[in-house]
Amino acid sequence: MLDVLCQLYPNKEDFRYIYHNTDEETKNKIIDSGSIHSGTSFCCTLINGDLPNYSPYGDERVVIDIENLWSSFEEPTLYRYRKKPLDKHGNKYVKFVLTDGGLPVFSRDENTFLGPENMGETVCISVDPLDNHFLHIGRNEAGEFVCKVRMNDRHYWIDLTVMKETNLDEFGAEWRTLSQ
Repeated sequence: MLDVLCQLYPNKEDFRYIYHNTDEETKNKIIDSGSIHSGTSFCCTLINGDLPNYSPYGDERVVIDIENLWSSFEEPTLYRYRKKPLDKHGNKYVKFVLTDGGLPVFSRDENTFLGPENMGETVCISVDPLDNHFLHIGRNEAGEFVCKVRMNDRHYWIDLTVMKETNLDEFGAEWRTLSQ
């Protein structure tokens, strides 16, 4: 399946920002705390070269510069969650996890992160951040920061779960309200 996808969508688009959508009540809680908690998922997917104009998760979107966030990790390590994309409501979700050198572990309900002391069954696969089917991210050999995501056919969504508390001011986060 991945080989077919790579043939259909061989190119990757440059991107600079990751984003997280939520409702207004949660946005206000995030603003009050000044940060987004570790384990929050961000989307990297572009539609026609731009951020999507709709989200089922809410109309409030926080946008964060991925290079600033990546650079804050001492040892950025990328994992792919599951071997196959999650198929849900006609869309396929490809989930990556960014850690600071540690191994992320998920509970059986697939949404709760467990610490290394509860290592049980690991469902994450370590991937080369600059050489995988869906997401290229990190510094290349020349030291240039690279961010590319597989071009979207509107059915594949690339998520990046960040295992670090994300201070909104530190990473230059910007809030945007989606127009319907």
